Amino acid sequence: MSPRAYRFRLTDTGARHVEEIADWWRANRLEASGLFLAELARCLERLTQMPRSGTTYAHDDVAGLRRAILRATRCHVYYTVDEGASCIIVRGVWHASRGSPPELG
Repeated sequence: MSPRAYRFRLTDTGARHVEEIADWWRANRLEASGLFLAELARCLERLTQMPRSGTTYAHDDVAGLRRAILRATRCHVYYTVDEGASCIIVRGVWHASRGSPPELG
């Protein structure tokens, strides 16, 4: 029996982060303008198959938060798993070099 595939959705905050980062890559990394979105897509595909593959990440306001790292772009994907709905909820995407913690939706 194959494992159950999860779906994913982005919160408004997560979607805003993805849009902002993708825009930045298109404007500032002309030779690799699609790298961020390609790496994010691979990560989300992996998470739908293995939702617990990210590491746990302590956060005061979000219980059960996990983090997956996009190595090539150095972004972190913050998500929770809704077991009942078989859904990965992407709450934020943040670049590793930012000095502040991410805003999460």
